[in-house]
Formats: sequence, C-alpha cells, structure tokens
Amino acid sequence: MTAPIYDGGTAASQTRQAKELAAQSRLVLDQVRNQARTAATGAWVASEGAKIAVAASESRCAPLASHFRACRRRRRAASAPRSTC
Repeated sequence: MTAPIYDGGTAASQTRQAKELAAQSRLVLDQVRNQARTAATGAWVASEGAKIAVAASESRCAPLASHFRACRRRRRAASAPRSTC
C-alpha cells in the first residue's frame, strides 16, 4: 500500500475553505437571530401598546355605558303599564 507524502496543499486548502464556510454560516446565523430578536421585541411592544389602547378605550366607554343603562331603565320604567287602583 502506498500513500502520498505530499498532496500539493489540497488538504490544507479544503480545511481553510471549510473554516471559512463555517465562519460565514455563523455570521448568517447571528444575523437571523438578531432579526428574530428584533421582530419579537417589536411584536411585544405593539402588543403592549394595544393593551394600553384597549384599557384607555374601556375607561372612556365605561361612564357612557353606565349612562346608557340608566337611560334604558328610566325608559322602561316610564313605558311600563301602571296599575289603576
């Protein structure tokens, strides 16, 4: 069996290429992680903003709803048949 002593730098070249590809892959992975983190943060901020907007709307609507219920009770009471005793 014979094995070449010198391969012309093929093994070293392939190793360098593999290391470069691994480094590029790590950079892409880091970019994707950062994009996902940014998207998640943006979604959370939007969700919190929506919660605040809903709470503000509910606080503005609560007095109006109470007034509407009172008016409806008065209207029902006014239109209810009265007993003639």
